[in-house]
Amino acid sequence: MALSVLTIHFCLTYIWHTTGEWSGTGITIALGNLGGTSVSFFFLITGYLFFKKIYLNEEMNWKELYLNRCKRIYPLYLFVVLIIVAITLLNTHVDFTNLDDFFAWLKKWLLFRGTHFQNFDSDIIIAGVHWTLLYEWSFYFSLPLIYMISHWRLVKPIFWCLMLILSYLLLRKSSFALINILFPMSFLAVIWSQKWKSLMFKYSKVINLYMWFVFPLCLFFIPSSHIGHLLLTVIAFSFIANGFDYLGILQHKGLKILGDISYSIYLLHGIVLYFLFKILHVYDFQHANIYIYSLYQPFVVLITVGCSLFTYRYIEQPFLRKTKK
Repeated sequence: MALSVLTIHFCLTYIWHTTGEWSGTGITIALGNLGGTSVSFFFLITGYLFFKKIYLNEEMNWKELYLNRCKRIYPLYLFVVLIIVAITLLNTHVDFTNLDDFFAWLKKWLLFRGTHFQNFDSDIIIAGVHWTLLYEWSFYFSLPLIYMISHWRLVKPIFWCLMLILSYLLLRKSSFALINILFPMSFLAVIWSQKWKSLMFKYSKVINLYMWFVFPLCLFFIPSSHIGHLLLTVIAFSFIANGFDYLGILQHKGLKILGDISYSIYLLHGIVLYFLFKILHVYDFQHANIYIYSLYQPFVVLITVGCSLFTYRYIEQPFLRKTKK
């Protein structure tokens, strides 16, 4: 999924250098879904893991949970922010006698709301992926309320009604906010776990048809922002979360390693793209040819994975070990 996000941003980099705009307007549905569907799965995974933790545990150590989240997300993110700050300072003029604007800009980045500084598009350095972390933290802060309601059985129906009303209001206001529905929908994979497993056992042929053909086809023809696409994604995710592994493909050791370093891939791929094509100018966009440009993608993937293995080993993993202890 992280490599799928890399692929769409690889295409957007071409558009940015040839048109001057970081925009996905005009790209195919299938190409756009590489990013949209992947982000949908990211949010479903987050919702599933933390709702399961809350649903199955009568007591929660909230201090430990939030400290662990900080240790998981911030070390690599701060490393990335340092790179963003360095590149931004090299491309802008900062008045060191009055740093109010600079610190206000830096504060936004530390809160996952970073944007451009002066006329320099700092967010393109990481392909703008930091916005998802803001949604993640919004969900984390709602966990105590979810915990309270999930262990107070009498108000569960009220809770679900409120979640549906909130989702409707968000959907009506913005298609971008449609993804908010993914957090509550991920709960279905937990509370109906036995039902999903039973369906896979009783109707294995139908489920295989859906997972191998129907869902992949929707990736080509239904935009990821469409409510129908999100519902089909929730169904596919629920089967995967409860054991569907595509004939063991999802258990492959190489894919598990990519899973371990996926956060690094997600945060670093934009920097790799920026360094290669904006700073080092490894490709001449004056004589741009999309087919020639596409030949660079395997090298971008290799470099990104190599850098991600390094940052996972020396930035992420030390804090993960402390979290386990």
